[in-house]
Amino acid sequence: MKRVAFLSFDWDYEITSRYYLGLQAYLEGRDDIQLVIFSAFGHYYASFEPEMRTFEVFSLCEVESFDGFLIQGNRTWPPELRQQFVNKALSHNKPVVSINYELDGAYYVGTDNYEAMHGLVAKVLKDCEIKKPIYINGLATSVEAQERARAYKDACAEFGIRDARFHQGNWQIEEGVAAAHKLLEHREDLPDAAFCCNDDLAVGLLETLQEHGVQVPEDIVISGFDNR
Repeated sequence: MKRVAFLSFDWDYEITSRYYLGLQAYLEGRDDIQLVIFSAFGHYYASFEPEMRTFEVFSLCEVESFDGFLIQGNRTWPPELRQQFVNKALSHNKPVVSINYELDGAYYVGTDNYEAMHGLVAKVLKDCEIKKPIYINGLATSVEAQERARAYKDACAEFGIRDARFHQGNWQIEEGVAAAHKLLEHREDLPDAAFCCNDDLAVGLLETLQEHGVQVPEDIVISGFDNR
């Protein structure tokens, strides 16, 4: 029997539970793998400073007693700490799979944020004949947000949209609400599509616009990201 450790560090139960459900589905009916989960409560995603004591649970994972490792976490698990764990595992000739963060020596499984957002934006621009889009970005320091924003700008350029509007935000519903109020200040010049960097932004934007009589999707098309 193979023993596999899953080191998980995130701030949202809905996110982590999806990983657990996927692992459970994969392991159902199998008796050749034993999975041990080491789960830390991640610091809030919008925060910058890591709380070092939150990583202590990972010290309980004895590398030599496992055959392989899965590691996953949000950006407040510093990459250098993840790399230290990978290096330790590799020193014992144990493989590591890193989810959503590329690390030296680890296998990488993740979302191609650029291609996913580019395909979404291009399809909406074409199918809905969009002329005046806006993009509501996620946290500026997030690599995921940067790639999605770059995809939006590139897709707009490919469709000849030179004045691609842009709103710098964060990941929260409240920021979607704030973006909506800003758009409503110039209601006569509302965009015909809003591409949001994540679903929480889209929810805040959509609900606020509807509360002020803007019809979705008749007046404005709104998209999110992450399938939440």
